[in-house]
Amino acid sequence: MAEEKVEQGTQELFTAQLEMTAIHPKVVRFRVTSHKGLGVLGLHHIEVDRADFPKDDDFNMDFINMDLPTDLPKKVFKRQASFRMYKTLAMKICTV
Repeated sequence: MAEEKVEQGTQELFTAQLEMTAIHPKVVRFRVTSHKGLGVLGLHHIEVDRADFPKDDDFNMDFINMDLPTDLPKKVFKRQASFRMYKTLAMKICTV
């Protein structure tokens, strides 16, 4: 997922927080919360193509959410942390 900088002077029309709820073979599903701005109706969930997410067998909700035993190698904790960064995202719609 490439992050593009928004030009200064653009107007923010809509913002929302996204909370990951499910990972499927082709899509990752997010719950839309805390939306502000445009009165978007019926936007409760969005699905994002999984192609932009890690291609790893451990990239699943159980692994992301579990409390790992403390005796595991550090690389397992690092892998989980790298997946958890996708658990909450933000969405912003601005004028161009």
